[in-house]
Amino acid sequence: MKKYLLSILIFGVSTSEIISQNSKSKPLKTNEKSPSGIRNDNGLYLFNTKEQVNTPARQKKTVKSQSEHVLKVTAATKFTSSINGFNILEKSSKPFCYNSKINILSFIHNKSQTYNASPFSNSGTIVGMTSNNFGVSWDSTCIWTNATQFGRFPQGGIYNPLGNTNKNNSYFVGCGPLNNGSGWIGNWYASKSINGSGTNSPGSDMQANLDAAPFIKKHAMSRYSFCTIEGGFSRSMANIVNDVNGTTANSYGLRGFAMVKGQFNAGSFIWSVDSFIPCVQTKTSGAKYLKNSVLQAWSENGQIGYVIALGVRCNASICQSSYQPIVYKTTNGGSSWALIPGASFNNSLIDNRIAGTYLNPNLKIPQFTTNEGWDAIVDYQGDLHLSCTVLGSYSNHIDSLDYNLVYGSESYNHSYIGSFDYPTIYDFKLNTAGLWSAMIVDSMGTEGPSGNWGMPGFNQNPWVDGLGARVDLNSRIQLSSTDDGKKIFYTWTESDSLTVGLKWNIYPDIKIKSLDVASNKLTSRINVTTGVSNADQMSYFHFTCNKAISSSSTCASVPFVISHNPLNNSSLPIQHYFIDGLNVCTNNYSISPVGLSFYTFFQNCSVDINESTKNEHEISVYPNPSNGLFSVLSEKEKINQITIMDNLGRKVFEESNFSNDNSMTINLDNFTRGVYYITVRLDNNVITKKIIIQ
Repeated sequence: MKKYLLSILIFGVSTSEIISQNSKSKPLKTNEKSPSGIRNDNGLYLFNTKEQVNTPARQKKTVKSQSEHVLKVTAATKFTSSINGFNILEKSSKPFCYNSKINILSFIHNKSQTYNASPFSNSGTIVGMTSNNFGVSWDSTCIWTNATQFGRFPQGGIYNPLGNTNKNNSYFVGCGPLNNGSGWIGNWYASKSINGSGTNSPGSDMQANLDAAPFIKKHAMSRYSFCTIEGGFSRSMANIVNDVNGTTANSYGLRGFAMVKGQFNAGSFIWSVDSFIPCVQTKTSGAKYLKNSVLQAWSENGQIGYVIALGVRCNASICQSSYQPIVYKTTNGGSSWALIPGASFNNSLIDNRIAGTYLNPNLKIPQFTTNEGWDAIVDYQGDLHLSCTVLGSYSNHIDSLDYNLVYGSESYNHSYIGSFDYPTIYDFKLNTAGLWSAMIVDSMGTEGPSGNWGMPGFNQNPWVDGLGARVDLNSRIQLSSTDDGKKIFYTWTESDSLTVGLKWNIYPDIKIKSLDVASNKLTSRINVTTGVSNADQMSYFHFTCNKAISSSSTCASVPFVISHNPLNNSSLPIQHYFIDGLNVCTNNYSISPVGLSFYTFFQNCSVDINESTKNEHEISVYPNPSNGLFSVLSEKEKINQITIMDNLGRKVFEESNFSNDNSMTINLDNFTRGVYYITVRLDNNVITKKIIIQ
């Protein structure tokens, strides 16, 4: 297929892939700003040359949204530090947990600059922190150290035997990738009893699953979505790749995901791997349409579980041709897993808030993103709740399924005008019957700036990495719940755009909303950190505790950890601050949903594409209607591919090998009568028309 290169500049490119459509003006929605370019989630960004300004100075807030409610947090208290800030950057890690059975808060991190571990003490030493008095005081203990195998991106929690209420019978368990200073070499897994005071020497259970000599199935970057079940498995999610040190999407070669399971046995853990290899579409470059980040979520008893990835499924309909949830479910504790069928996520709840494709604004293809973080949780009914943001896809072309339009001189993902053009946090619920529904949690006034040179927000991003680049900032959407699964807490960070003067989330405060699942009532949005010393406009790299602390039968408190240093430099020692004191009580759940039902259910994929009169002269489809035998003629350009979808968005025909470059006769006389949609890919255009078989 020929490529038509946009007359634009390419900045921060880590792959050789380019867009294969021409740069035409996008028809605008009412009150919508003109798009200024397109962005790819994997780091490729194409846009017009523009000037950028320096980072705005942090200012004292003078305006508070009328929709926000403030429940005063008591303090943001420094309780430990790390030798640098690189290992807290993965927003899908789970290093901060609470176990209500033994009343233990735990936090796992790379050691501080002054912590002296034995027999080795280096930047790869991993320390576990515990508090049994709600963060008033903390104890530390070393769980991993090695002279040449450096622990990175630590996550973990407390393993508690079934029915145990004595903390001395429980164990710290953690994991993460290993690095030798030159590259990634495997993953570390460690545990240690928390009986008594902590020590600066690790326990006997330190296991390195090295790529060169793995003791379990080889996997990469075991740093996602840690979870431990009382009396059951401790689990981490990881990637299955071709080369963990690959520097491009092709060489990294993400193929699927590993669930690494640890079963406690006589003072240590026995680890094994379950593999999840979804069928997804592949770019012409060979890279698969999968995102690296992967989630897991479990019911309290560990029987109902979900694995959630984002990818473009094989045989996806036209409205599914972008990153959307790929979900596996178990109802027997992980003994067996079933792939949940794909769904359409098109309805007014989503479509009103996303842009159409560049060539056809009436075609809305929801693109689920991890740009602002994402998280998942299981409620008391066994239903999955997936929270994230959604964008509209730029195109349904096979090499452009991960692009989206951007707006204005700052190249935001949203235009920030009108009622809907803001980053929207959703709760997508998958019930036990396999049906999806969705709820809008809230909208945000800012979005995360990139840490890559030339990418949107880079020059305004205040966080540097000490190596000439910067650190990605984002809202880090995370979820927490009460033990009984009846209350869900949605958390994120957001900046006051009136104070910042821009829509970049560069001086963040933590926000929270909560849902009472049983009554379908929401709280208002609560600004957790406004006015709080060490946290006000400094709530960087926050982690939300996996479980809320129930202080009484009517109230619950959600603790947080934030991390920063005075110079906003991730290569320098970074301080960790504990935040608690925010009580969300029964009388805070007072907001009823707008409309007849709390959740809006999605139906089967239905595509309604208006024909483009602008390009109508460029191809002809005749006769139309027909008995199934018709011809396609291109007057100006070569035909590269023809795809036909039925009215449910299912692909029923595709051809890319033609004896004649400008015309083709197609015979669908054995197809069911009805409406179909034919997409013709030319050298410089993609044109969709409606055809009728009668």
